[in-house]
Amino acid sequence: MSHTTVEAESRFLKAHGIDLSPEAFQRLVHDAVKTFPRVYLTNPATELSPEEVRVLVREGYDLEPKPLDERDPIALAAAEFAVLVQASLTVPAVAKLLGVDPSRVRQRLKKERTLYGFRWEGDWRIPTFQFEEGQLLPHLGDVVAAVPEGLHPLAVYRWFTSPAPDLHDDHLDRDLSPREWLLVGHSPEEVVHIARYLV
Repeated sequence: MSHTTVEAESRFLKAHGIDLSPEAFQRLVHDAVKTFPRVYLTNPATELSPEEVRVLVREGYDLEPKPLDERDPIALAAAEFAVLVQASLTVPAVAKLLGVDPSRVRQRLKKERTLYGFRWEGDWRIPTFQFEEGQLLPHLGDVVAAVPEGLHPLAVYRWFTSPAPDLHDDHLDRDLSPREWLLVGHSPEEVVHIARYLV
């Protein structure tokens, strides 16, 4: 990569809130890919019996393997997760933000599960979707405690920030994300109920 290209990539990343060099971001994406289950790409036509192939083709299934391109969902998810990691806060940063001791933050992360975080390279990372203007979202602890343990951080992030049909606001006339639902002051019970059944 030429010096000019590196500078252009650095400007692009910074314009999107990522304060990493292109090389560091590439390493972060590489490490993010490791957090996903392995998916082995195969050609269905060679993995199935001739009779199975005939039946599937007759029913209209396309068995031609699809080439991967820049829209590959695993690559996109890995890049999205890398951004989530980079934008998340550390325990000391959250402690300073909330005006508490770091041990209190760790207690909420591990023992109480009233603050959402995930481990990355041995340290806690705490996504910023849980905060608004330096404060925790209303009733956040109730919701986080209901989120099943073991979900991939990207799944938790997407759920918290994506509109849900079950969270329709009649006044705004649109579906809200769990984050928005809590911010506008609705009861957390609906969000807690949905959180319990996340997979």
